[in-house]
Amino acid sequence: MPVCLYDSGRRSRDSGKERDTETNLDYFGARYFSGAQGRFTSADPTFMTKARIGDPQQWNLYAYTRNNPLKYVDPDGRDMQLAAGVSAKDRSYIVTNLARLYMTDKGRAYMERVNNSPYVVDISAGKLPRVQLSPTSEHVTGGITKYETGADAGQKYLHAEGQPGAPDAFPAIQVVIDKGNTSDMGLDPATVFAHELGGHTSNVLDLAERDPSNPVITGLDPKQDEDASRQAEKVGKLPGKPTDDAVQAVERILKPKKEEQR
Repeated sequence: MPVCLYDSGRRSRDSGKERDTETNLDYFGARYFSGAQGRFTSADPTFMTKARIGDPQQWNLYAYTRNNPLKYVDPDGRDMQLAAGVSAKDRSYIVTNLARLYMTDKGRAYMERVNNSPYVVDISAGKLPRVQLSPTSEHVTGGITKYETGADAGQKYLHAEGQPGAPDAFPAIQVVIDKGNTSDMGLDPATVFAHELGGHTSNVLDLAERDPSNPVITGLDPKQDEDASRQAEKVGKLPGKPTDDAVQAVERILKPKKEEQR
C-alpha cells in the first residue's frame, strides 16, 4: 500500500522535500520518490551489504526507509560523509586509513553500520586537546566522537541531521581524528577510526535509533562506552596500504550526497 508522505502537494510532512510539479515526483537530492507508488523510482546503488543480508526490510532497493517512514528518514542518500572544508591532504589521510580499516571484516562492518544509520556522521581531521595532568604527564586525545549535549545531568541530547523533525541547522555527529596526536601516541590511525566508529559512534547511534523522534539519549555509561570502544580496536591485522578497490569503496561511501545519482 502506498505511503502518503506529503502535504498540500508541495512539501513533505516527514522529509521536507519539494515536489517536481511537472513529473509529480519528489526530489530527495539523490533520487526521486513517487508518492503514488510509495517507492523510489530508481534502485539504491548500494545493493547488498553484510548489514542488509540480516535485515530483509532492506532487500527492496526501491523501498523508502525499510518501509518504516514513521521511524526512519532518507534525507538525501548515504549517511557517512566527509565534513565540509576538509583539505586535500587531510582527505587523503582519512580515505587511506578508512580504506585500510575497510579491508578487515570488522572494520567494513563498522563502516556499513554507520553508513546505514538514518543519522549523518561527518568524518574530519583536526586539532584535539592535550590536558596537562602533572608536570610529567598529559592526557592526549587521538580521536573523538562529538554531538550536542544537553545541560541536564544524566541526559545527552542528539541533535543530528537526519533526525525526523529536527531543524536543518542542527549539526551532524562528528568524528574527528588528530593526525599529530595519533602519531605522537604511536597509534595506527586506522585503529583510531575503529575505536571511534566501531565504539563511540556506534554506541551513540544504537541509543539514538531506539526512538529517532526523541532527541534525549539516556543509558550511555561512560566506562562501558570506553571499554566497548577499546574492544572495537581489535579488528585483526591491518594492511600497510589499501587496495584500489578498498579506496574506491570508501570513496563511494564518502561521496557528497549532491553527487549521488540514486
